[in-house]
Amino acid sequence: MEPSAATPSESTSRFGAVLLHLGLYVFMLVWSVVGLFFTRLDPRYSVLYWEATTIVFALIAIARVLVRGGARRHVLALKQLAHWGAFLVAMLLLHTRQVTSVLTDDALGLVLLLLLALATFLDGLYVDWRFCVVGALLAIGVVVLAALSNVLLILLLLLLVGLAVLYFLRHLAREETEPGV
Repeated sequence: MEPSAATPSESTSRFGAVLLHLGLYVFMLVWSVVGLFFTRLDPRYSVLYWEATTIVFALIAIARVLVRGGARRHVLALKQLAHWGAFLVAMLLLHTRQVTSVLTDDALGLVLLLLLALATFLDGLYVDWRFCVVGALLAIGVVVLAALSNVLLILLLLLLVGLAVLYFLRHLAREETEPGV
């Protein structure tokens, strides 16, 4: 039996289902792109944004662990709390007088972002691989911020590439789980 071509409404419905399933990760990417833009505009005030982002990402990761369930979900949730707490403390240590006297505002913003990228990527190793994708895209954002002056266009491109990667990976995962494909 040959598979029939999807109708436009089925394609739209499937795309909507994928976005719903990946909603948290899309939110993380959009939140990060806004932060990258904010960091480029005013690095001094972006520090608070990235600290808040650490808390938001931690809550998403902990919620993901608790929703997924399992017998050891509470233990993993506590590990998540320790993981994100350690990165938040590292971010706070970057604000000591000794560090801020050595780093410029631009450099501090990039270091905070790179630290968040690392935390998000490492989180993906034991919670959900999609966090690895978000972390990798954040790391790419650090390079983009450091290298380019026309950031808005590049950040929008980064967001679109991130969404396409997440959609493609979800599509591959769906094909692997569907029988007869």
